[in-house]
Amino acid sequence: MVRGKKHTLVGQIPSPQATKALAGEWEFEVKPTLDNRWGDFHWPPTFALIGPEVRRFAYRETPLSSDRASATSRGARTDTVSCSFGAQFWKLGPLPGIITNDTLLQRRTIDPNVDITFNGKTYSWHSYPFSWRWGLENDPGHQGYHGLKEEVHDEFIRLGVMTQGWTTTERHAEDGGTYYCLFTGVVAPLEGMYIVEQGRVRPVAIRINGVPVDTTAQIVQLKAGLNTLLLWYDKPCITYFALRKPGEKGIVPHKPAGEQGGKSLAAKWYGDTSLLPFDTRMAEPKPEGWYTFTSAPGMKRMHLVAHGMVEVFVGGERVRVSKGATRDDGSAEYLVDLGKARAKPVEVAIRIEQKRGCYGGAAIPEPVQLDCERGVFGIGDWSRNDGLYSYSGGAWYRTSVHLSSDEVQQKVELDLGSVAATAEVRINGNNVGLKVSPPWVYDISKDIRAGDNSIEVLVYNTAANHYTSIPTRYRGAVTSGIIGPVAVKFAGRAILKGP
Repeated sequence: MVRGKKHTLVGQIPSPQATKALAGEWEFEVKPTLDNRWGDFHWPPTFALIGPEVRRFAYRETPLSSDRASATSRGARTDTVSCSFGAQFWKLGPLPGIITNDTLLQRRTIDPNVDITFNGKTYSWHSYPFSWRWGLENDPGHQGYHGLKEEVHDEFIRLGVMTQGWTTTERHAEDGGTYYCLFTGVVAPLEGMYIVEQGRVRPVAIRINGVPVDTTAQIVQLKAGLNTLLLWYDKPCITYFALRKPGEKGIVPHKPAGEQGGKSLAAKWYGDTSLLPFDTRMAEPKPEGWYTFTSAPGMKRMHLVAHGMVEVFVGGERVRVSKGATRDDGSAEYLVDLGKARAKPVEVAIRIEQKRGCYGGAAIPEPVQLDCERGVFGIGDWSRNDGLYSYSGGAWYRTSVHLSSDEVQQKVELDLGSVAATAEVRINGNNVGLKVSPPWVYDISKDIRAGDNSIEVLVYNTAANHYTSIPTRYRGAVTSGIIGPVAVKFAGRAILKGP
């Protein structure tokens, strides 16, 4: 019991408005936090904190003579690809057996747009993409109980339905059969003998340029230029099949394990220039691809690495692209400097004249890095924005609210609705609280004033967004930011009268 003077409750200050919704657009500014000085998040190490990056793109393939204006429109989007993952084979199957009653095995080339009829059933070819660095997307293979354990597996051929074990993925028979056919082109620089590299499971049939090849062969004859390769597997399996130049180790732009400075997290194929490229678009004289995404708010510059010549359109307008250094793997660095930041998210379209074998996401081996200043963004899950989907770090949200003299005499609360994952609130420059769990409600009565009041909210998400970039089974939810709805709420204060 509190002792002192007695007071009489004589009424309450009325609330002229119970709530004020703070919808619409807020000022938005990213605050990167991922410290990469030791190479924990990217290799090689960098002193700059990791900001917004784009790893996924809406993708379409068009001939050079196509209408570029239509190719940059949203209506032209046909697929989604991730950087470094690109089509390397055409796959047929599962099938009930090897197709021997027509000319499939003997064909020197195959049109993947033409369906195959076998035992009265029609089968279609499907693109089979993988990354020479990361393997098959969404199938990390064996991992420890707590992550990758510094290992990326070399088996990029994974056939059959995937099941998840305690620490590994397995492949089992699918409805329809256990046989699979993989078809692609192989580009050889010269006529001659080339080395075959195979995993523990070997094809039951191999055709090169339509000619049968011993499935146990360690070397094969190729002609200069384009060759066709057809592989048959008779069961679900986890394996690989690659061809390389003899007597050449290749250039690997990361240090071997054990050397000072560490190495990139990658399969053994990564950066090895002795590998012969696979070519799934062999019939096209000048293949190209269009990559479209929506930028993060406040984008001013864009850093891009690509296998091929690049054009960039921002908001439908072509912008200047500066070409930089050429890397050891043949890719080139490009810079787009807009001069002035685009406050709101804007659609970006990248056209690449693709190098042979570098299709889909394989033409963009590294994430596209965005340099952002203050921009404008709405309340809601920021991971739904392409430029922020894989961004792990902080972001400032800023707005203002006008309050009357009657409103500031009441108890006033700021309700953020829902937040992922932490929120620190400042009102008129004063820190009013940090929360790491709901309810996301802050008493701001002491810090408000009649007139305009500034509201600043600093939100941090989790590392789950960044780890969408590596093959792992331990990802978390990527929902990020102020989800809302956000409102200022009023409650009448009691009016007390002394004795």
